[in-house]
Amino acid sequence: MIARKRISAVPLPPDVHAVTAKGQTYFYFQRNRGTSEPGERHALGKDAQHPDFWTKYNELAGIVPPEEKTGTIARMVTAWRSSPEWKNYSEATRRDYTFYSDKSFWLGVPIRQMQSSQSMLLRCAISSPNRQVPRTT
Repeated sequence: MIARKRISAVPLPPDVHAVTAKGQTYFYFQRNRGTSEPGERHALGKDAQHPDFWTKYNELAGIVPPEEKTGTIARMVTAWRSSPEWKNYSEATRRDYTFYSDKSFWLGVPIRQMQSSQSMLLRCAISSPNRQVPRTT
């Protein structure tokens, strides 16, 4: 009997495969898997949606993040994370803020093109992730 091809609930990037053991799913990065010269296997963690998963993946895959341009949200977020205010936050707060501020949707937006209503939505999403974000039309 031929086994059916297993399909992951999350579409996985190239060179990443999922292994389920004892009810847990683990993700691994391995170049040239299934060939005569497979690369070294690296654990990526259990959650494919966690920012650390993508940080590790980008590092192993050799993906360089786009250069932060002056006047963009990405540059502002980087400056914020190196500020004394950022260092005063607890580890849990920094982890939550990092998750929401790393959304690539916002990072490339030039600050001059951002409307005040959009900046308020971003601020609300970052500061209170569990709170309902107000609608603006």
